[in-house]
This record gives sequence, C-alpha cells and structure tokens, in this order.
Amino acid sequence: MTDIEIESEQSNAYTQAYPPEAIPALAALLDALRERGVRYCLWKSNLRLAHALTGQTDLDLLIDRRDSGAFREVLVHHPVKPMVPSPHATYPGMHHLLGFDSATGQLFHLHVHYQMVLGEQYVKNHRFPMEQDFLGSIRVLDGVPVPSAALELAILAVRALLKYRARDVVKDVLNIRTPGLAADIRNEIGWLLQQTSVEEVRAELNAAEAPLPVESICDFLEIAQGAPRSGYKLLRLRGRLRRTVEGMQRGGRLPARATYLRAAWRNRRRFRRGRSDYYAMSPVGGGFGVALIG
Repeated sequence: MTDIEIESEQSNAYTQAYPPEAIPALAALLDALRERGVRYCLWKSNLRLAHALTGQTDLDLLIDRRDSGAFREVLVHHPVKPMVPSPHATYPGMHHLLGFDSATGQLFHLHVHYQMVLGEQYVKNHRFPMEQDFLGSIRVLDGVPVPSAALELAILAVRALLKYRARDVVKDVLNIRTPGLAADIRNEIGWLLQQTSVEEVRAELNAAEAPLPVESICDFLEIAQGAPRSGYKLLRLRGRLRRTVEGMQRGGRLPARATYLRAAWRNRRRFRRGRSDYYAMSPVGGGFGVALIG
C-alpha cells in the first residue's frame, strides 16, 4: 500500500462523527492523530467502543510502529500522562496513558499497543505478527478507525480459545454453573457476526496469509453460535490452536502456566481481603493521588 493510499484510507475513516457523549479531550486527541497522519486503529473490544469514548472503559489503540515518533509528538500537546501498571499487568509492546478532560472532569484510559500480544488472563503469552493486516483493513465505527469485522472476529476467536480453561471444559461437559465461553465473549461474537460471516473470516485470513489455523477458528465460530457448551469440541480446538501458534509464544508453556497460577492466587487473596489494587497504576514520575468525596 502506498503512502497516498494510506493517507486516503485514514481520511475516509473519519467521515462519521463521534458519539455525542464522547469526552472532548479524547476526541481532540483522536482528531490530532488523524491530522498528524498517525496510522492506528482500535483493534479489539469494539462492541464497547461507544462506552470507551465516554470514559466508561479503556481503549486499545494499535499504533503503526513506524508512526511511534509522530504519536509521541502528538501526546505532548494533549492532557495525557504515561502510567506504570502493576508488574502483573505489564506486557511487551504496550503502555498505558491516562487522560483528563478539564471541562468535564472526566478521565480516559488508553492501552497503546505496538504489537498484538494476547492470550490467557494474567499471561498474554502469544505475539501475533498481524499488525499490518489489521491496520490495512480499516473501516469506521463511531468516528474512529477499527479493523475489518472479519479480522476482529478472527482474533476474538483466538483470544477466547486461548483463555478456555480445563475447568471450563468440566463445567460445559457437566452443564453446570456458567458456560466456559463467557456471556460477554458470546455477545461480542454475535455482534461481529451481524457485520460479517464465517466465510468472510476464512477468506480474509487466507488472503492475509495469517499464521493462524483458519479452519480451527471457523469451526470455533460455528460451535460458538450453535452449541457453545460443547466442551470436548472446544478442548480439541484449543489444542489444535495451541499447537499451531506454539512458535509465537513469548515463553514456554510451563513457565506461562506457573505465572498464571501465581497471579490467579494473588488476585484471589486480594479479593478475599477486600483489596482492589491488582491493576492499580501509578504515574511514571511517581507521586500520590488525592480524591475528593462528597
């Protein structure tokens, strides 16, 4: 893709307005990224994009690494501060920004990614080299660039399978408690399938020559629609996926499992003690926070 095509692509991605409740300072930052020509997209969880633009949840920005310098230059002129997460929420190719809108008093939280790192909760042990595929498939949603629905759905399927646990298999096979595929995952799959299809997912993955098990992903999407509690089938698909993406692991499977168990245990202890600081962040330069209540 040429620079002219990229510029045209970015311009076309902003033909729709932000939701009326969008935080003004956040909208101004996104406008500045467009004007500066920074190539980016909001690469996941776009079912909740409208909520994210109003500060109710975070935004995951995938930035073209070639534009990282321009991105940082834009940040200098906007009310955002770099934050340091706890060690348990630190992943490569990602940093956190906290923004503040002085007119409304609203905060917004940005997860800035230069790499697509994902996987099990607490671990994120896989790095998928699909950044350019995502950035090259931009469409518009709520005024901001997002990837094609097919690619977003494909990576959602990967995320869901990598997070599918042994105890989820037991719950699904015995049909007890909540399904192994959480309701928010199933809802997001349904939302994306309103905009694309399993066949489009297959076609886009094949065209992109993505390093993913295309048929396993498509089989998962069929199961998620029709029989989301098929524990044995989901377990087999998870195994096929893990074998295919083994070369994309950041670390070995056993160390990753140990990291997950330690983090889960720490989080459980904090929950029992009534502490909610597991994902607490602090300013890069240090300092303390002051809260006014009432």
